[in-house]
Amino acid sequence: MALSAKLQIPQINISGYRTATHELLLETITEAAKAWLQNANDIIPVWSGASRATFLDLANHVRFLWPIEPVAKSRTALGYDLGDATFEANKATSTYSFSYSTTLAHLIINEYHDATQWGFHLRHPGPYHFQEKGRQALRRITVSMPALAPFIKNKSIRVG
Repeated sequence: MALSAKLQIPQINISGYRTATHELLLETITEAAKAWLQNANDIIPVWSGASRATFLDLANHVRFLWPIEPVAKSRTALGYDLGDATFEANKATSTYSFSYSTTLAHLIINEYHDATQWGFHLRHPGPYHFQEKGRQALRRITVSMPALAPFIKNKSIRVG
């Protein structure tokens, strides 16, 4: 007497799942950077454009419209030179991050204090607290990993 059976063995498309995960995390980190920038955009005033220009590098990384229309002599080049940003979405290392920093003195002071106390002549002195407001925006972002089911296929094999 001969017996035969048909078995179904699940196979996971790991490559497809990694690609879907990467695309989701790339979109999420991009939206996170935009949300963080939007909070800064709502807070940082424009006078000479220097403070706002420190954010241009990050805004360019994520294609975020970052208007700067100085009402005084433009110092946007100075601000751009004194701002720095990174944006990383690396599928190979599973690294998704962004950063922003500046060495523009009056922006740093106005983040935590009223810079007019130290002789800076500003129409909209701080404290701005844009970093904390940006962190609050980031805390509202959630992400759910892609469903695994679409990446599972059953392979049939005959035994016997």
